[in-house]
Amino acid sequence: MDKRFALRVDIDTVRGLVDGVPPLLAICEELGTRATFFATVGTDTAARAFVLAPRLRRHMAISPLAKYGLREILGSIAGRRFLPHAEKIRNIEKRGHELQLHCYNHLDWVRNIERADPPRALSMIERGAEAFEKMLGRRPEGFASPSFKVTDAVLDAEERLGFRYASDYRLEGDRGPFKEGKRSVLQIPVNAPLIEDLVAEGLPDDHIISRIVDVVGSSALTVMYIHACYEPLAKPQLLRSTLQKALELAQCVTFTEIWQAWNRSE
Repeated sequence: MDKRFALRVDIDTVRGLVDGVPPLLAICEELGTRATFFATVGTDTAARAFVLAPRLRRHMAISPLAKYGLREILGSIAGRRFLPHAEKIRNIEKRGHELQLHCYNHLDWVRNIERADPPRALSMIERGAEAFEKMLGRRPEGFASPSFKVTDAVLDAEERLGFRYASDYRLEGDRGPFKEGKRSVLQIPVNAPLIEDLVAEGLPDDHIISRIVDVVGSSALTVMYIHACYEPLAKPQLLRSTLQKALELAQCVTFTEIWQAWNRSE
Protein backbone atom coordinates (compact mmCIF):
# COMPACT_ATOMS: atom_id res chain seq x y z
CA MET A 1 0.00 0.00 0.00
CA ASP A 2 1.24 3.51 -0.83
CA LYS A 3 -0.98 5.17 1.77
CA ARG A 4 -0.01 5.25 5.43
CA PHE A 5 -2.17 5.55 8.53
CA ALA A 6 -1.05 6.43 12.06
CA LEU A 7 -3.20 6.29 15.18
CA ARG A 8 -2.27 8.74 17.93
CA VAL A 9 -3.76 8.01 21.36
CA ASP A 10 -3.73 10.74 24.01
CA ILE A 11 -3.83 9.56 27.63
CA ASP A 12 -5.09 12.63 29.46
CA THR A 13 -6.66 11.00 32.53
CA VAL A 14 -6.16 8.14 34.95
CA ARG A 15 -9.54 6.76 33.88
CA GLY A 16 -8.35 6.73 30.29
CA LEU A 17 -5.26 4.77 31.29
CA VAL A 18 -6.95 2.31 33.64
CA ASP A 19 -10.30 1.78 31.91
CA GLY A 20 -9.84 2.99 28.33
CA VAL A 21 -6.47 1.60 27.31
CA PRO A 22 -7.25 -2.12 27.88
CA PRO A 23 -10.22 -2.27 25.45
CA LEU A 24 -8.27 -0.16 22.97
CA LEU A 25 -5.35 -2.59 23.11
CA ALA A 26 -7.80 -5.42 22.49
CA ILE A 27 -9.23 -3.64 19.42
CA CYS A 28 -5.72 -3.02 18.07
CA GLU A 29 -4.73 -6.65 18.56
CA GLU A 30 -7.93 -7.84 16.87
CA LEU A 31 -7.19 -5.62 13.85
CA GLY A 32 -3.45 -6.32 13.87
CA THR A 33 -2.53 -2.66 14.20
CA ARG A 34 -0.25 -0.57 16.39
CA ALA A 35 -0.72 2.89 17.84
CA THR A 36 1.48 5.65 19.19
CA PHE A 37 0.41 6.59 22.72
CA PHE A 38 1.20 9.94 24.33
CA ALA A 39 0.96 9.67 28.09
CA THR A 40 0.26 12.22 30.79
CA VAL A 41 2.54 11.12 33.62
CA GLY A 42 2.09 13.48 36.58
CA THR A 43 -1.21 14.59 38.10
CA ASP A 44 -4.66 14.23 36.56
CA THR A 45 -6.94 17.23 37.06
CA ALA A 46 -8.28 17.13 33.50
CA ALA A 47 -11.96 16.67 34.39
CA ARG A 48 -12.03 20.21 35.77
CA ALA A 49 -11.74 21.39 32.15
CA PHE A 50 -15.36 20.63 31.30
CA VAL A 51 -16.51 23.67 33.29
CA LEU A 52 -14.34 26.07 31.26
CA ALA A 53 -16.74 28.40 29.43
CA PRO A 54 -15.26 28.09 25.91
CA ARG A 55 -15.65 24.30 26.01
CA LEU A 56 -18.77 23.88 28.13
CA ARG A 57 -21.27 23.45 25.29
CA ARG A 58 -19.07 20.90 23.52
CA HIS A 59 -18.44 18.92 26.71
CA MET A 60 -22.14 18.82 27.48
CA ALA A 61 -22.84 17.56 23.95
CA ILE A 62 -20.83 14.40 24.66
CA SER A 63 -21.67 14.30 28.41
CA PRO A 64 -18.94 14.82 31.00
CA LEU A 65 -19.89 11.49 32.58
CA ALA A 66 -19.32 9.69 29.28
CA LYS A 67 -15.82 11.11 28.93
CA TYR A 68 -14.62 11.41 32.51
CA GLY A 69 -16.85 9.28 34.73
CA LEU A 70 -18.03 10.30 38.19
CA ARG A 71 -14.91 9.02 39.94
CA GLU A 72 -12.70 11.03 37.58
CA ILE A 73 -14.68 14.22 38.11
CA LEU A 74 -14.59 13.87 41.88
CA GLY A 75 -10.93 12.83 41.86
CA SER A 76 -9.97 15.89 39.86
CA ILE A 77 -10.87 18.08 42.81
CA ALA A 78 -7.72 16.91 44.58
CA GLY A 79 -5.91 15.43 41.59
CA ARG A 80 -5.19 11.79 40.75
CA ARG A 81 -1.61 10.63 40.35
CA PHE A 82 -0.38 8.49 37.46
CA LEU A 83 2.63 7.02 39.27
CA PRO A 84 0.65 4.29 41.09
CA HIS A 85 -0.43 3.09 37.64
CA ALA A 86 3.07 3.07 36.12
CA GLU A 87 2.86 -0.64 35.33
CA LYS A 88 -0.20 -0.03 33.17
CA ILE A 89 1.76 2.59 31.22
CA ARG A 90 4.71 0.20 30.80
CA ASN A 91 2.31 -2.49 29.61
CA ILE A 92 1.48 -0.41 26.54
CA GLU A 93 5.05 -0.82 25.29
CA LYS A 94 5.11 -4.48 26.26
CA ARG A 95 2.08 -5.01 24.01
CA GLY A 96 4.05 -3.72 21.00
CA HIS A 97 2.90 -0.11 20.81
CA GLU A 98 4.90 3.09 20.83
CA LEU A 99 4.84 5.23 23.97
CA GLN A 100 5.90 8.86 24.26
CA LEU A 101 5.24 11.99 26.35
CA HIS A 102 2.09 14.08 26.40
CA CYS A 103 2.63 16.20 29.51
CA TYR A 104 2.89 16.23 33.29
CA ASN A 105 -0.50 17.83 33.95
CA HIS A 106 -2.90 18.30 31.05
CA LEU A 107 -5.05 21.07 32.52
CA ASP A 108 -2.03 23.04 33.75
CA TRP A 109 -0.66 22.99 30.20
CA VAL A 110 -3.93 24.04 28.58
CA ARG A 111 -4.47 26.92 30.98
CA ASN A 112 -0.92 28.23 31.26
CA ILE A 113 1.37 27.31 28.36
CA GLU A 114 0.36 30.18 26.09
CA ARG A 115 1.47 32.64 28.80
CA ALA A 116 4.64 30.75 29.69
CA ASP A 117 8.01 32.36 28.99
CA PRO A 118 10.81 30.17 27.57
CA PRO A 119 12.18 28.99 30.97
CA ARG A 120 8.67 28.10 32.17
CA ALA A 121 7.79 26.24 28.96
CA LEU A 122 11.05 24.32 29.18
CA SER A 123 10.44 23.38 32.81
CA MET A 124 6.87 22.21 32.10
CA ILE A 125 8.06 19.78 29.43
CA GLU A 126 11.16 18.75 31.39
CA ARG A 127 9.04 17.92 34.43
CA GLY A 128 6.99 15.55 32.30
CA ALA A 129 10.12 14.05 30.73
CA GLU A 130 11.59 13.36 34.18
CA ALA A 131 8.39 11.67 35.39
CA PHE A 132 8.27 9.67 32.15
CA GLU A 133 11.86 8.51 32.67
CA LYS A 134 11.07 7.51 36.23
CA MET A 135 8.28 5.26 34.98
CA LEU A 136 9.86 3.90 31.80
CA GLY A 137 13.58 3.99 32.53
CA ARG A 138 14.27 6.04 29.40
CA ARG A 139 13.77 9.56 28.12
CA PRO A 140 10.88 10.18 25.72
CA GLU A 141 11.78 10.74 22.08
CA GLY A 142 8.43 12.20 21.00
CA PHE A 143 6.07 14.83 22.38
CA ALA A 144 2.49 15.90 21.65
CA SER A 145 1.36 19.28 22.90
CA PRO A 146 -1.92 18.97 24.86
CA SER A 147 -4.88 20.51 23.03
CA PHE A 148 -2.46 21.51 20.25
CA LYS A 149 -1.42 24.56 22.26
CA VAL A 150 2.04 25.43 20.99
CA THR A 151 4.22 28.55 21.08
CA ASP A 152 7.71 29.44 19.95
CA ALA A 153 8.83 28.77 23.52
CA VAL A 154 7.43 25.24 23.28
CA LEU A 155 9.12 24.62 19.93
CA ASP A 156 12.43 25.89 21.31
CA ALA A 157 12.07 23.66 24.39
CA GLU A 158 11.47 20.60 22.20
CA GLU A 159 14.74 21.38 20.43
CA ARG A 160 16.68 21.81 23.66
CA LEU A 161 15.32 18.57 25.10
CA GLY A 162 16.30 16.59 22.02
CA PHE A 163 12.97 15.25 20.84
CA ARG A 164 13.03 13.48 17.49
CA TYR A 165 9.48 14.43 16.62
CA ALA A 166 6.44 16.26 17.96
CA SER A 167 2.74 16.32 17.12
CA ASP A 168 1.72 19.88 17.93
CA TYR A 169 -0.67 20.78 15.11
CA ARG A 170 -4.05 19.89 13.61
CA LEU A 171 -4.06 20.65 9.89
CA GLU A 172 -6.52 19.84 7.14
CA GLY A 173 -5.61 18.06 3.93
CA ASP A 174 -2.65 15.94 2.89
CA ARG A 175 -0.09 18.12 4.68
CA GLY A 176 2.37 15.45 5.83
CA PRO A 177 5.32 15.85 8.21
CA PHE A 178 7.37 19.05 8.18
CA LYS A 179 10.04 20.94 10.07
CA GLU A 180 9.64 24.48 11.45
CA GLY A 181 12.29 26.63 9.80
CA LYS A 182 15.75 25.49 10.88
CA ARG A 183 14.47 23.39 13.77
CA SER A 184 15.42 19.72 13.79
CA VAL A 185 12.26 18.34 15.44
CA LEU A 186 9.95 16.75 12.88
CA GLN A 187 6.34 17.86 13.21
CA ILE A 188 3.78 15.11 12.51
CA PRO A 189 0.40 16.88 12.40
CA VAL A 190 -3.02 15.34 12.93
CA ASN A 191 -5.15 15.68 9.79
CA ALA A 192 -8.17 13.46 10.45
CA PRO A 193 -11.25 14.59 12.40
CA LEU A 194 -11.61 13.55 16.03
CA ILE A 195 -14.46 11.09 16.58
CA GLU A 196 -15.35 12.88 19.81
CA ASP A 197 -15.79 16.18 17.94
CA LEU A 198 -17.99 14.59 15.29
CA VAL A 199 -20.16 12.98 17.96
CA ALA A 200 -20.50 16.40 19.61
CA GLU A 201 -21.73 17.75 16.24
CA GLY A 202 -24.51 15.18 16.34
CA LEU A 203 -23.39 13.18 13.29
CA PRO A 204 -24.55 9.56 12.97
CA ASP A 205 -21.94 6.82 13.07
CA ASP A 206 -21.93 6.11 9.34
CA HIS A 207 -21.27 9.78 8.56
CA ILE A 208 -18.44 9.87 11.09
CA ILE A 209 -16.80 6.84 9.51
CA SER A 210 -17.17 8.37 6.05
CA ARG A 211 -15.63 11.68 7.14
CA ILE A 212 -12.52 9.96 8.47
CA VAL A 213 -12.21 7.37 5.71
CA ASP A 214 -12.46 10.14 3.09
CA VAL A 215 -9.30 11.68 4.59
CA VAL A 216 -7.53 8.32 4.47
CA GLY A 217 -8.49 7.84 0.86
CA SER A 218 -7.22 11.26 -0.21
CA SER A 219 -4.00 11.47 1.84
CA ALA A 220 -0.58 9.89 1.50
CA LEU A 221 -0.37 9.97 5.31
CA THR A 222 -3.36 10.15 7.63
CA VAL A 223 -2.84 10.84 11.31
CA MET A 224 -5.93 10.21 13.40
CA TYR A 225 -6.08 10.86 17.11
CA ILE A 226 -8.38 9.72 19.89
CA HIS A 227 -8.62 10.11 23.65
CA ALA A 228 -8.20 6.96 25.72
CA CYS A 229 -10.87 8.24 28.10
CA TYR A 230 -13.57 8.60 25.43
CA GLU A 231 -13.63 6.59 22.19
CA PRO A 232 -12.67 3.14 23.60
CA LEU A 233 -15.22 3.54 26.40
CA ALA A 234 -18.12 5.52 24.91
CA LYS A 235 -17.83 4.53 21.24
CA PRO A 236 -15.88 1.25 20.99
CA GLN A 237 -17.76 -0.19 18.01
CA LEU A 238 -17.58 3.08 16.09
CA LEU A 239 -13.85 3.23 16.81
CA ARG A 240 -13.32 -0.36 15.71
CA SER A 241 -15.30 0.11 12.49
CA THR A 242 -13.45 3.33 11.66
CA LEU A 243 -10.04 1.73 12.18
CA GLN A 244 -11.03 -1.33 10.18
CA LYS A 245 -12.11 0.81 7.22
CA ALA A 246 -8.98 2.95 7.43
CA LEU A 247 -6.70 -0.10 7.50
CA GLU A 248 -8.34 -1.45 4.37
CA LEU A 249 -6.97 1.60 2.54
CA ALA A 250 -3.66 2.30 4.25
CA GLN A 251 -0.72 0.64 5.95
CA CYS A 252 -0.41 1.22 9.67
CA VAL A 253 2.73 3.03 10.85
CA THR A 254 3.98 4.40 14.16
CA PHE A 255 5.30 7.91 14.62
CA THR A 256 8.86 6.61 14.88
CA GLU A 257 8.41 4.87 11.54
CA ILE A 258 7.21 8.16 10.05
CA TRP A 259 10.31 9.86 11.47
CA GLN A 260 12.56 7.12 10.09
CA ALA A 261 10.99 7.37 6.63
CA TRP A 262 11.49 11.14 6.66
CA ASN A 263 15.18 10.73 7.47
CA ARG A 264 15.66 8.17 4.71
CA SER A 265 14.10 10.55 2.20
CA GLU A 266 16.34 13.50 3.06
